[in-house]
Order: sequence, then C-alpha cells, then structure tokens
Amino acid sequence: MRTFLIGASLFCLTGIALAQEHTLTIYSSWDKLEYVDINPPGLSVGDMYLRRGEVSLSAGGPAAGEFYSVATMVYLDQSGKISSLFSSEVILPEGSLYTTDFVQCQTACAVESGSGHKHDGAIIGGTGAYAGIRGHYTLERLPSDEGRKTVKTVYKYWLNQ
Repeated sequence: MRTFLIGASLFCLTGIALAQEHTLTIYSSWDKLEYVDINPPGLSVGDMYLRRGEVSLSAGGPAAGEFYSVATMVYLDQSGKISSLFSSEVILPEGSLYTTDFVQCQTACAVESGSGHKHDGAIIGGTGAYAGIRGHYTLERLPSDEGRKTVKTVYKYWLNQ
C-alpha cells in the first residue's frame, strides 16, 4: 500500500510539473459603447456598459475574431467610486475564452475615459482548444486611434492535459 501511495504521489507531481504556462495577447477595438440605464434614471446600481467588436492577434492586425463584454454596476459609494462586475467572451477560430473581474474606478466607464485604465481578472472557462483552461488576464486601455477604443489583453493560462 505504501508503495502505491508513493507511486501515485509521484505521478501527480509529474503532472503538475508538466503543466505548461501559455500566453495569448489580443487587441480588441470598438467604435461605440452601449449604455443600459436601469431605474432609477441616471447612474445607479444595475446600469450596464456593453461593448462588442473585433479582436486581432497583433496591434493594428487583421481581425481574428470578436468579443463581447458587459460591465454591470454593483456598488456606488458616497465619494463616487464605482464597483462593477466585468465579464467578457472572446471568440477565436480555435474556441472561446470567458473572463470575469470586479473593477473599482472613479469614473462610470474607466475603459471609455481614456488610456491608462488597467485591471487584472480571472479566466473562468473556455471552449474548443481552450476547454479546461485556468489562469488570469491583464487588460489595459491603450491610447485612442482615430476615434476607436483599443484594449490590449494578455492571458496567462494553463490547460488540463
């Protein structure tokens, strides 16, 4: 029995050691932000910012897929600080990536307000080549280019093997 436990432990450690970190960088852009104003009128809990657009695998590169995201306000404090639940789907030819994060900022829509916004979040799932994915991402708003909003997202992930 002892030999079996030692062998099983070594097998598990080998699997952990073989897990390889992958990096995927995408650039997403959109022209128009959609705002859903939930009652009461004006900035309030439940309001949503919706985005959709193209993604590319290099800055200014050709479209390689598309993305959808929603930021839903979940808290507004007395100083005007806003907390939102941010979720997104990136659809690529190999499969889709799903992410989420709670984002705190001083403006209603930090990603719209200009370059410099940055946040980290969790990769919560995937399909196709990304099935069994786990990891995290960093999203950063880049300077505007001809009125389009551009975001660079770097995914660091591992796949179940």
